[in-house]
Amino acid sequence: MLTGKEFISDYEKNREDIEKWFSIKCPEKYQRFAKLLESNGEDPTWKRIVDLYRYDKRLIFNCFRYLSFLEEYLRAIVVRHEDIEDTYEKWQKETMWELEKELQKMYCNGFHFDNPDLEKDIDNVRELRNAVSHNRILLEEPLSEYIKSLIRMLPETYRDNCRRDIVDCSNGLVVSERWYPLEYLV
Repeated sequence: MLTGKEFISDYEKNREDIEKWFSIKCPEKYQRFAKLLESNGEDPTWKRIVDLYRYDKRLIFNCFRYLSFLEEYLRAIVVRHEDIEDTYEKWQKETMWELEKELQKMYCNGFHFDNPDLEKDIDNVRELRNAVSHNRILLEEPLSEYIKSLIRMLPETYRDNCRRDIVDCSNGLVVSERWYPLEYLV
């Protein structure tokens, strides 16, 4: 069983806090954040590990907000473009996978999204949705590609807010700029 001594450089200084958090959360997850820091040439101190963990959680929460909105928005597109009774009820019961297949069909039939590769964006958004839903560490995912796709799929009026909310995930945390998604959000 991991104690933290193995991967937290200032373990003894923060032992009480570390043991408290390890008793309610998985030490192996903290270890993965420590490895992310080390791979970036950063000392895996408790403060850096915790801040990177918090940053990742904020990314998850913000992605969830926009993914949730996107799913509702895409359902509305499909419902508006179908001429059958009970369309709303039908699409509320369908999985995201079925919704994605319908959107692909609509796109092939001339429905316009203002992104160059809808199929790739849908796949990336599905992967992001799975990562968020399963509480995976987003910083271990190809996050920039996923968020680029999410932003392109959102209505234009929501894109700037999404960018801002993602950038704001680092507020008040000591997190290296290496982890910031600036290359696609600025």
